[in-house]
Amino acid sequence: FFAMAESVSPTLPETWIYLIDVPMKPSTETLREQISFAAAAGFNGIMLPLFQDGYSLFPSRVASEYRLHSIRPDLRKRDDLLAEIFKAAAQYDMFVFAYLDLLRVGDARVHDLGPVLSRRKKWGALNKKKTYSPIGASQNDLFLCINNPEIRRFSADLAVELVESFPVDALILDIHHYPFESESPDAESCFCDYCVRTVRNDLQLDLPTLTLKKDDPASRRW
Repeated sequence: FFAMAESVSPTLPETWIYLIDVPMKPSTETLREQISFAAAAGFNGIMLPLFQDGYSLFPSRVASEYRLHSIRPDLRKRDDLLAEIFKAAAQYDMFVFAYLDLLRVGDARVHDLGPVLSRRKKWGALNKKKTYSPIGASQNDLFLCINNPEIRRFSADLAVELVESFPVDALILDIHHYPFESESPDAESCFCDYCVRTVRNDLQLDLPTLTLKKDDPASRRW
């Protein structure tokens, strides 16, 4: 999979980014081969996914403090993998962009809640039926609620830990596929307990009963 980004800042040249695939039970040889191939193809940067599907790809103190899985299970005995990736990137003088897909934590096609929602059920974004079923523009992905301040703190803490632990050149915080982009108003809002309580306290509105139509006064207020 290839991705191209224009200049990430006025001081950097045009940057061609290769998305590193970190498969289950990866080997250092395979990962170094990916970077070598990317460099030979003319890429001058790699995008390294370090939090995907609710799992950290490095031993995360922050995740442990929140009583979540500290690392993807297949990587527990492979802590040197990331070090090898950074060594290889430095060898080819490549930028390293850390990719954090923090809010997408599961797949509705898999019959479990995944590593985050199984331990933090109140963090999940809910649809109007109060289920974890996909909402908004997503077809299968399960998400955390972006409005919840505890989730925001967790996301910020994890990002800080990452940049303090690894020599990354930039962070990519991905919320592009966040579900609240649907044409259906009912699917544009999260109906978790936090959102319902906050709307009730701040706006004196009962979110589950709103018609969520643009011409409705209560919906416009929301």
